[in-house]
Amino acid sequence: GDNFSQRVRVVADNQLLHADDEGDKQVSTRYQDDDDFNHFHLSQKDDGSYHIATKASSRFWVVGADQVVRTVASSADASSFALEPVSVSQGGECYVNLSPGFNPSYDTRATT
Repeated sequence: GDNFSQRVRVVADNQLLHADDEGDKQVSTRYQDDDDFNHFHLSQKDDGSYHIATKASSRFWVVGADQVVRTVASSADASSFALEPVSVSQGGECYVNLSPGFNPSYDTRATT
C-alpha cells in the first residue's frame, strides 16, 4: 500500500541507512536509530528504477556531485536508483543492494 515503508541495510557492513533530514540532510550509516528517518518509501518509475523518500519527512534522495547522498524536497530533483533484492538468513528486514557506483558507507566512522 501507500504507507508501506522499507529499511535499507548496507550489505558490505550490515549498517542501516538513515536520513539526517533535521540536520545536514545526508543519508548515511552514522545513526542507527529505529525511527521514521531510517524507513523509506520506494516509488518505482516506468524504467524500473526507483525514487526513494524518507518516511518521516517525505524528502527524496539525490546523489550530489561529491557522490554524497542527501535529501531534497522535490521529486523532480531526485536521483533514480536501481535496487536488487538480496537473500539473507534473518527475517523481518528488507535488504536491498543499491546500484553499482553508489557506496552509502562513505562515512569512515561506520566501517571497520
